[in-house]
Amino acid sequence: MPRMKKDEKVIKNDMGEPATYDSKEKHTDIVWARVDIVMTEILTNQQFLESKRNRELTEWTAKQFKCSDKTAQRYISLAKSGVRKIGQKQAKKAFDKAIRDRELLIRKALAEDTLPGLRLAKDVMKDRDELFGMYVQKVENKTEINLKGIDLTRLNDEQLITLEKLVKEGNTDNVKAFLIGLGFLNA
Repeated sequence: MPRMKKDEKVIKNDMGEPATYDSKEKHTDIVWARVDIVMTEILTNQQFLESKRNRELTEWTAKQFKCSDKTAQRYISLAKSGVRKIGQKQAKKAFDKAIRDRELLIRKALAEDTLPGLRLAKDVMKDRDELFGMYVQKVENKTEINLKGIDLTRLNDEQLITLEKLVKEGNTDNVKAFLIGLGFLNA
Protein backbone atom coordinates (compact mmCIF):
# COMPACT_ATOMS: atom_id res chain seq x y z
CA MET A 1 0.00 0.00 0.00
CA PRO A 2 1.40 3.42 -0.91
CA ARG A 3 2.46 5.85 1.80
CA MET A 4 -0.22 8.19 2.95
CA LYS A 5 0.17 11.82 3.93
CA LYS A 6 -0.63 12.81 7.51
CA ASP A 7 -3.86 14.63 6.66
CA GLU A 8 -5.03 12.07 4.06
CA LYS A 9 -8.00 9.84 4.92
CA VAL A 10 -7.68 6.07 4.77
CA ILE A 11 -10.25 4.64 2.39
CA LYS A 12 -11.83 1.52 3.83
CA ASN A 13 -13.59 -1.26 2.00
CA ASP A 14 -16.93 -2.81 2.98
CA MET A 15 -15.17 -4.97 5.60
CA GLY A 16 -13.60 -1.94 7.28
CA GLU A 17 -10.09 -2.82 6.07
CA PRO A 18 -7.88 -0.29 4.27
CA ALA A 19 -8.64 -0.47 0.55
CA THR A 20 -5.85 -1.15 -1.91
CA TYR A 21 -5.21 1.55 -4.44
CA ASP A 22 -4.52 1.00 -8.14
CA SER A 23 -2.21 3.92 -8.95
CA LYS A 24 -2.23 3.16 -12.70
CA GLU A 25 -6.00 3.51 -13.04
CA LYS A 26 -6.44 5.78 -10.00
CA HIS A 27 -9.21 3.60 -8.54
CA THR A 28 -9.52 1.61 -5.35
CA ASP A 29 -10.63 -2.00 -5.18
CA ILE A 30 -14.02 -0.73 -3.97
CA VAL A 31 -14.49 1.08 -7.26
CA TRP A 32 -13.50 -2.00 -9.27
CA ALA A 33 -15.86 -4.21 -7.23
CA ARG A 34 -18.71 -1.81 -7.96
CA VAL A 35 -17.76 -1.62 -11.64
CA ASP A 36 -17.87 -5.43 -11.77
CA ILE A 37 -21.39 -5.39 -10.30
CA VAL A 38 -22.52 -2.83 -12.88
CA MET A 39 -20.86 -4.90 -15.65
CA THR A 40 -22.78 -7.97 -14.49
CA GLU A 41 -26.02 -5.99 -14.55
CA ILE A 42 -25.29 -4.72 -18.08
CA LEU A 43 -24.43 -8.21 -19.30
CA THR A 44 -27.58 -9.57 -17.65
CA ASN A 45 -29.77 -6.90 -19.24
CA GLN A 46 -28.31 -6.05 -22.67
CA GLN A 47 -30.78 -3.17 -23.09
CA PHE A 48 -28.65 -1.12 -20.68
CA LEU A 49 -26.09 -0.78 -23.49
CA GLU A 50 -28.56 1.44 -25.36
CA SER A 51 -28.18 5.15 -24.67
CA LYS A 52 -31.92 5.60 -24.08
CA ARG A 53 -31.61 3.43 -20.94
CA ASN A 54 -28.74 5.47 -19.41
CA ARG A 55 -30.99 7.33 -17.00
CA GLU A 56 -32.50 4.10 -15.69
CA LEU A 57 -29.09 2.49 -15.25
CA THR A 58 -27.74 5.60 -13.53
CA GLU A 59 -30.63 5.59 -11.08
CA TRP A 60 -30.19 1.87 -10.39
CA THR A 61 -26.44 2.28 -9.81
CA ALA A 62 -26.84 5.34 -7.58
CA LYS A 63 -29.47 3.54 -5.50
CA GLN A 64 -27.45 0.31 -5.34
CA PHE A 65 -24.28 1.99 -4.03
CA LYS A 66 -25.85 5.02 -2.32
CA CYS A 67 -23.75 7.42 -4.37
CA SER A 68 -24.28 10.53 -6.49
CA ASP A 69 -25.40 10.36 -10.12
CA LYS A 70 -21.98 11.57 -11.26
CA THR A 71 -20.23 8.74 -9.41
CA ALA A 72 -22.77 6.27 -10.76
CA GLN A 73 -22.10 7.50 -14.29
CA ARG A 74 -18.36 7.00 -13.72
CA TYR A 75 -19.00 3.38 -12.66
CA ILE A 76 -21.23 2.88 -15.70
CA SER A 77 -18.64 4.34 -18.06
CA LEU A 78 -15.94 2.00 -16.74
CA ALA A 79 -18.34 -0.96 -16.87
CA LYS A 80 -19.39 -0.26 -20.48
CA SER A 81 -15.76 0.02 -21.62
CA GLY A 82 -15.12 -3.34 -19.93
CA VAL A 83 -18.09 -4.89 -21.76
CA ARG A 84 -16.79 -3.51 -25.08
CA LYS A 85 -13.36 -5.05 -24.43
CA ILE A 86 -14.99 -8.42 -23.78
CA GLY A 87 -16.76 -8.19 -27.15
CA GLN A 88 -13.53 -7.31 -28.95
CA LYS A 89 -11.68 -10.24 -27.39
CA GLN A 90 -14.52 -12.62 -28.30
CA ALA A 91 -14.61 -11.33 -31.89
CA LYS A 92 -10.86 -11.89 -32.24
CA LYS A 93 -11.18 -15.41 -30.81
CA ALA A 94 -14.09 -16.18 -33.16
CA PHE A 95 -12.11 -14.92 -36.16
CA ASP A 96 -9.07 -17.01 -35.19
CA LYS A 97 -11.28 -20.09 -34.75
CA ALA A 98 -12.91 -19.55 -38.16
CA ILE A 99 -9.47 -19.36 -39.80
CA ARG A 100 -8.27 -22.51 -37.97
CA ASP A 101 -11.43 -24.37 -39.04
CA ARG A 102 -10.86 -23.44 -42.66
CA GLU A 103 -7.19 -24.45 -42.51
CA LEU A 104 -8.28 -27.87 -41.19
CA LEU A 105 -10.82 -28.24 -44.00
CA ILE A 106 -8.17 -27.29 -46.57
CA ARG A 107 -5.75 -29.92 -45.24
CA LYS A 108 -8.45 -32.62 -45.23
CA ALA A 109 -9.58 -31.72 -48.76
CA LEU A 110 -6.01 -31.72 -50.09
CA ALA A 111 -5.31 -35.06 -48.41
CA GLU A 112 -8.00 -36.70 -50.58
CA ASP A 113 -6.00 -35.86 -53.74
CA THR A 114 -9.08 -36.14 -55.95
CA LEU A 115 -10.66 -33.59 -58.24
CA PRO A 116 -13.67 -32.96 -55.94
CA GLY A 117 -11.25 -32.64 -52.99
CA LEU A 118 -9.15 -30.08 -54.86
CA ARG A 119 -12.26 -28.11 -55.83
CA LEU A 120 -13.41 -28.15 -52.20
CA ALA A 121 -9.96 -26.96 -51.07
CA LYS A 122 -10.10 -24.13 -53.61
CA ASP A 123 -13.56 -23.05 -52.38
CA VAL A 124 -12.47 -23.18 -48.74
CA MET A 125 -9.32 -21.18 -49.57
CA LYS A 126 -11.44 -18.55 -51.28
CA ASP A 127 -13.77 -18.43 -48.25
CA ARG A 128 -10.77 -18.05 -45.92
CA ASP A 129 -9.35 -15.26 -48.07
CA GLU A 130 -12.73 -13.48 -48.00
CA LEU A 131 -12.54 -13.54 -44.19
CA PHE A 132 -9.16 -11.82 -44.46
CA GLY A 133 -10.81 -9.17 -46.67
CA MET A 134 -8.82 -10.00 -49.77
CA TYR A 135 -11.84 -9.86 -52.06
CA VAL A 136 -13.95 -6.77 -52.62
CA GLN A 137 -17.63 -7.37 -53.17
CA LYS A 138 -18.92 -5.97 -56.40
CA VAL A 139 -21.67 -3.41 -55.96
CA GLU A 140 -23.87 -2.69 -58.91
CA ASN A 141 -25.62 0.64 -59.15
CA LYS A 142 -28.58 0.87 -61.45
CA THR A 143 -29.74 4.29 -62.50
CA GLU A 144 -32.75 5.09 -64.63
CA ILE A 145 -32.30 7.79 -67.21
CA ASN A 146 -35.52 9.18 -68.59
CA LEU A 147 -35.17 10.22 -72.22
CA LYS A 148 -38.89 10.74 -72.75
CA GLY A 149 -39.72 14.02 -74.40
CA ILE A 150 -36.38 14.15 -76.20
CA ASP A 151 -36.53 13.81 -79.98
CA LEU A 152 -33.63 11.43 -80.62
CA THR A 153 -34.24 11.54 -84.40
CA ARG A 154 -32.39 14.88 -84.44
CA LEU A 155 -29.16 13.14 -83.35
CA ASN A 156 -26.68 11.87 -85.90
CA ASP A 157 -25.15 8.36 -85.67
CA GLU A 158 -22.02 9.55 -83.81
CA GLN A 159 -24.10 11.39 -81.20
CA LEU A 160 -26.36 8.35 -80.72
CA ILE A 161 -23.33 6.10 -80.16
CA THR A 162 -21.90 8.56 -77.62
CA LEU A 163 -25.27 8.83 -75.83
CA GLU A 164 -25.59 5.04 -75.73
CA LYS A 165 -22.12 4.71 -74.15
CA LEU A 166 -22.96 7.34 -71.52
CA VAL A 167 -26.26 5.61 -70.68
CA LYS A 168 -24.49 2.23 -70.32
CA GLU A 169 -21.98 3.82 -67.91
CA GLY A 170 -24.94 4.83 -65.76
CA ASN A 171 -23.61 8.26 -64.83
CA THR A 172 -26.62 10.55 -65.13
CA ASP A 173 -24.52 13.67 -64.75
CA ASN A 174 -22.55 12.86 -67.91
CA VAL A 175 -25.77 12.14 -69.84
CA LYS A 176 -27.30 15.43 -68.69
CA ALA A 177 -24.15 17.36 -69.59
CA PHE A 178 -24.09 15.75 -73.02
CA LEU A 179 -27.76 16.54 -73.70
CA ILE A 180 -27.33 20.12 -72.40
CA GLY A 181 -24.34 20.51 -74.73
CA LEU A 182 -26.51 19.41 -77.67
CA GLY A 183 -29.26 21.83 -76.67
CA PHE A 184 -31.86 19.20 -75.72
CA LEU A 185 -31.99 20.22 -72.04
CA ASN A 186 -31.76 23.53 -70.24
CA ALA A 187 -28.89 24.01 -67.81
